[in-house]
Amino acid sequence: MADWLYTNVLHEPRKALGISVLEYCVLDYIYKTQTHPTYGKNGWTNAGCHRVAAFFDLSSGTVKKLFDRMDEAGLLERVANDMKRATEKFYSIAYESDVQKVNDYRSKSEQIGVQKVNSNRSKSEQYNKKNEIENKIEYKEPQKETSILKIHDQVDKTKVTVLDPMKDRTSKQLQFIAEVVEYLNKKTNQSFKATTKETIQNINGRVNVDRWELEDFKTVIDFKTNEWIKDDKMRQYLCPSTLFRASNAEKYLLAANAWKSKQKPQITPTHQRPAYREEKPVLTQSDIEASEAARLAALEVFKNMGVRI
Repeated sequence: MADWLYTNVLHEPRKALGISVLEYCVLDYIYKTQTHPTYGKNGWTNAGCHRVAAFFDLSSGTVKKLFDRMDEAGLLERVANDMKRATEKFYSIAYESDVQKVNDYRSKSEQIGVQKVNSNRSKSEQYNKKNEIENKIEYKEPQKETSILKIHDQVDKTKVTVLDPMKDRTSKQLQFIAEVVEYLNKKTNQSFKATTKETIQNINGRVNVDRWELEDFKTVIDFKTNEWIKDDKMRQYLCPSTLFRASNAEKYLLAANAWKSKQKPQITPTHQRPAYREEKPVLTQSDIEASEAARLAALEVFKNMGVRI
């Protein structure tokens, strides 16, 4: 039976190297194939991700990550033509008796000029530097709606800026909300705030979802104020949370528009003129006396002429 078909996990060396059981088994497989007279070549093996993945029933992506971790930890060496070998750091602890044999293979491989992709030392330094940077950065999850966190990644210092969602809203939106609340306060003699979270959500909901305009808000306020302002029980519901709530929006606006149409006075069109009425003259006392004198004078004239009246 080929010796790579089984692995004796030596837990003390494994713990000393700081690797998992799976990583130990993969390194053991690499080590045994690199030293095998048939499958090894001058102390190297061409066991790639797919071959190792098939052997251990793993995905190629998982094996690649294992190779990267072991490479960064200085336990595995890789070269340009996908050749790889376990380093002395591994086998000197796991297989002390085989150190000389592996060193003999290594001297042969150096003679044929196998080039490394990157030295273990530089990769180990990059790995340590990356961990050092990540350990210095404190990550915070953003709050749901009250704040937004922006994290500026820096090696020596993490700068966290907290933004108020109110500042992200446009001044036009804030002005609109303030105008609606101000009109409600004027009609109900209350002092509701335009910065309350629930008020902002309800007003924005009617604008964005139901396409309300300022006149729609004022119509609903006028309608409900007229209906509830003198009712001690219902007056408490003259507030943004009731008037502008999503569940009330449609029925309140329909009823308000119907009420508003009945309140409009009938206006006479400008092209129509009022009917003409003839005014009767008003007679004064002097007019009456003058008329009576004229009548008497006429009677006297007719009498002298012999005319009977």
